[in-house]
This record gives sequence, C-alpha cells and structure tokens, in this order.
Amino acid sequence: MHHIYSGNFFKRYRPSKLFGYELVPNLFFEEDSNSNTNSFGMRDKEYIIEKPTDTFRILLLGDSTSETPIWHVKLEENLNKDFKCEILNAAVSGWNIYQYWQYVKNKTKIFKPDLILIAFCLNDLNGTSYVPTILFEQDKIIFFSIKSNNICSTITKTTSINPYIFKHSYVYRFLVNRFIISKAEKYPFSQDMDEKEIVKDMLLEIKQIANNKILAIIFPYLKPLEQYNETQNRQYVFTKEMLNLTSIKFLDLTEYFNSFGKDIIKFRDKPTDEIHFNEKANNLKSEIIYKWLKENL
Repeated sequence: MHHIYSGNFFKRYRPSKLFGYELVPNLFFEEDSNSNTNSFGMRDKEYIIEKPTDTFRILLLGDSTSETPIWHVKLEENLNKDFKCEILNAAVSGWNIYQYWQYVKNKTKIFKPDLILIAFCLNDLNGTSYVPTILFEQDKIIFFSIKSNNICSTITKTTSINPYIFKHSYVYRFLVNRFIISKAEKYPFSQDMDEKEIVKDMLLEIKQIANNKILAIIFPYLKPLEQYNETQNRQYVFTKEMLNLTSIKFLDLTEYFNSFGKDIIKFRDKPTDEIHFNEKANNLKSEIIYKWLKENL
C-alpha cells in the first residue's frame, strides 16, 4: 500500500483528481537541485508552453526510473548535437499505464509534442494483487486505488478520517479500505473486458492522440533473465506483446543489459534494488537510446 502525504513525502507530491497524485510544481531544494520542479510539475528545467518553431519537442512519460533528471538530460544533450531538441520530463515515481493514458489525454494539447516517448518499467502494464494509493492532506484523506491486472477501480474521494490513526492502526486501515475504497468507481471500460483489452485500448488511444508519433522503451529488471520470477517473466512477455499488438515501435533494453550476465547487478543504484539504475547504467542507457532515436525519428 502506498501512502503519500501531501507536503510531507519528500515534499514532492500532492493529491490529483486526474492521476491520484502528482509532483508539486515550483519546488526548490537548495541542497538538491535535481529534486526541483518547474511550473508544470516536472523534475526538469522551465519551458515555455508554446513550442519554438525550430525545436523538436519530446514528451517523456515514465515512473521513478525516469523521474530523476539523469538519463534524459544526457539524451537531450546528445540530440542537440544534431538538431534543436527539448525533452519535457513528465515522469512521476509510481505511475503506470493508467497515469500515462490520463496524461496524454489531458496534457498533450497543452505541450504539442512532436513525439511521445514512454519509458516502461516491466510492472507498468499489469498490476499486482491490490495496490491502493492513499494521499493525506491535513485532516483529510484522498484515495486513488488500483486493483489487479489493471481491470481497476479508481476513486478520488475526500473524507474526514484521522490520518494518524490510519497510519498506525491496522484495524482502522482495514475498515477504511473495506467500507470506502471497496466502493470505488470502475474505470471507463466495460466490466467484460479483460486485462489485454483494457491495456490495448489505452495504448491505442495514446497512439491516436499522438498521431502515431510515439516510441517506447522497455527497462529491465537488473538481474539475469533466467533469474526472473514467474511474475516478472509474465510482465516482460506481456509488455512486449502489448507493444507489438498495438504496433508501437520500441527499444528493448532487457536484451542489452542481459548480455552482461551476472554482472548486470553492478548497474543497480543500490545492491538490493532491481529496478533503479546507477549513474553508469543511466549514461549507457542515454547513449543507446540516442542512437536508436536517431534511426527512428
């Protein structure tokens, strides 16, 4: 269960009716400039809304593997050697296909990108058992819940409960989940649709809004493929299947990093972290993505 406290979770996130939660705009951290956000709530430098006529604009969507401004900054520098380019980093930690879909539907017309680039973690397209995100704001609580397999319920609801008791009491959390979150509204899809149909429809709508100007990247788990558990294997196969099914061209970095064998763990940001890349790996990612983008833009 994710608990995100407004103004208290690294002071970075706030509740959002569209996305469940989002980055707070205009943050400034003197001790960590990489945590700063611009006026659009992106961990990125400031941009003007109107895209300059001589600039190729890329809108980047992703989760925590892309929110931190590391690999996309290097990528932007490389691309600017060939043509004037800007990458608007709209990635937010913990987001998945649902938030990417909502962002494209509601924000693309504002930024008018020439390309939408989605950086997928392998857990972005199919969910785990039951993952509610709970956001606190003062004495109120806002829920955004995601159920199994993206055949989800979603709720944005403010109710007066006691955040302190909720945080420390299992029984209280159970009652709140049982009687409030369980009454969530369904996604705007038929209840008869299965996981594949829902994800396919989301990807196809993103592709349509982008006028087919969309590319995707698959980021692997940082361990050899043969060590993937059943869930991770299913996620990997499903992600490739859905991108192929919707004819979205993608770069699969799993194959590249798997070539390092057991040494792949040396690319982890922390020894036990299978998802987040260290600086060396992010630089490698930037170079590979740069060469691939040049061939496909």
